[in-house]
Amino acid sequence: MDKPEDYIEGFRRYLEENQNEIAALKLIATSPTQLKRADLKELSLLLDTKGYNLRTLHDAWKNAKRQDVAADIIAYIRTLMLGSVLESREDRVKKAFLRLYQEQNWTVPQKSLLQRIEKQMIAEGIVTVEDLDKQPFDEIGGFERINKRFENHLPAILQKINTYMYNGNQTA
Repeated sequence: MDKPEDYIEGFRRYLEENQNEIAALKLIATSPTQLKRADLKELSLLLDTKGYNLRTLHDAWKNAKRQDVAADIIAYIRTLMLGSVLESREDRVKKAFLRLYQEQNWTVPQKSLLQRIEKQMIAEGIVTVEDLDKQPFDEIGGFERINKRFENHLPAILQKINTYMYNGNQTA
């Protein structure tokens, strides 16, 4: 690998030069809440072919910035394109859910379901309405049943969580 600083700068330039050609880059920069898991997977494969993978980025960042952050590709891209603070996915998810938990008094079943969604978001990065009909949520009735627990407001709640993940303390 080149000097860590050069690698990071090369990645930043690549992002800048391709932000309008690669749809997922544009979404990450402008509308991360609309990003789907398939978009992220496709982007990761593309970046890997260009020599930019998460492992190498992490090592370069750690050596150049003296910061050891377990960040995901979204965090690196937003940091380099927008100047966002580099945070791990887990930290972003936990802050978003903390804010959500403080907004209202959730019932015990609602809180339990939100905690399951939080755990899945930490593991996967993205949880969509469609994901709620797959493992591990299908075993508890999938989207329809979970949505009923939230009085049919689950899509709006998921949107709010995603907004909080990327807008920090700003209002949604």
